[in-house]
Amino acid sequence: MNKSSKEISSGSCAINEEDKFFNTSFKYVLSACIASFIFGYQVSVLNTIKNFIVVEFEWCTGDNRLDCRENTIKSSFLLASVFIGAVIGSGFSGGFGIGLITVSVPLYISEMTHKDKKGAYGVLHQLSITFGIFIAVLLGLAMGEGPKGESKEPLGNFEKIWWRLMFFMPSIISIVGIFLLVVFFKEETPYFLYEKGKLEESKKILKKIYGSDDVDEPLNAIKEAIEQTESAKRNSLSLLNALKIPCYRYVILLGCILSAFQQFTGINVLVSNSNELYKEFLPSEWITILSVIMTIVNFLMTFPAIYIVEKLGRKTLLLGGCFGIICAYVPTAIANLINKNSNPVKSLLSYLFSFLLKKQKVEKLEQVHIFRWKKGKNT
Repeated sequence: MNKSSKEISSGSCAINEEDKFFNTSFKYVLSACIASFIFGYQVSVLNTIKNFIVVEFEWCTGDNRLDCRENTIKSSFLLASVFIGAVIGSGFSGGFGIGLITVSVPLYISEMTHKDKKGAYGVLHQLSITFGIFIAVLLGLAMGEGPKGESKEPLGNFEKIWWRLMFFMPSIISIVGIFLLVVFFKEETPYFLYEKGKLEESKKILKKIYGSDDVDEPLNAIKEAIEQTESAKRNSLSLLNALKIPCYRYVILLGCILSAFQQFTGINVLVSNSNELYKEFLPSEWITILSVIMTIVNFLMTFPAIYIVEKLGRKTLLLGGCFGIICAYVPTAIANLINKNSNPVKSLLSYLFSFLLKKQKVEKLEQVHIFRWKKGKNT
């Protein structure tokens, strides 16, 4: 009787641990999402400090020291002649690192989480990106409104030091992330371990993730996925050959189209050049305020997605997000035709709300899931 009670109690604890959001998987996911934070920070930081760099290095020599349209070619050649080595070196390594983040973090999350919570944990990747964008804008507030185009006043010592520290910050965060992954969360994913023949180590990680000793089901799922991969390798399934097979062609094209549509929505233009865009229809004192508001909306709208992504389904959210973006764009286009001086702030907020609550989160999750399921040699 006592034994049964203990077994029941043990099983109950396992179920409770499995059902908790802030469990073992959360710790692994959070450590990996440091890289996502860096990605978001890098996207936004240049938008925040760009004018300070332009002024300090005097890239624009006209009446407006922030307007380089007349001096773009000249300043580009000057920049290349002085900093060509640094640009190539840092650009290559930074771009390579950012590219790895966009692929490896969602994949790591999908392999280190419970099968029923992949959606909720997957949203943490996007949450970390938006948090990085938010922090970049927040740190930029310390420098005030920024330099004026018509002014000839040089940057102060604080501004010169601060924008450099902001530029250097990703290096510090990267060191913290490396320390966590090497010292505290050094285990590889169950899929990778199983693929390398380390069955017991794979089971051990799965037990931590699922909070139970019974991990036969997820282990069999990993086995089937690896067998599919090996079969694809034996058949030398290249990308072109995969496109000739209907089931693979549909998955590959769907993933590529989703990525393309996400870029066509213009979200990266809005995030990376928001200050320049706002100058067209806002006074300078409102630019920083609107940037902060947009960034806060960007960050906060990720939280509802954590819970509703598993409730309503990916397709429903994706369609809803597309519809919301249409509703934001169409009024802006009509208003611009009627009145060239119309203010698009409300439409921008509506667009950001629709994009962040639904569309971007779902697209990233669907890409992880479909390519993880159809993982082959070249997908």
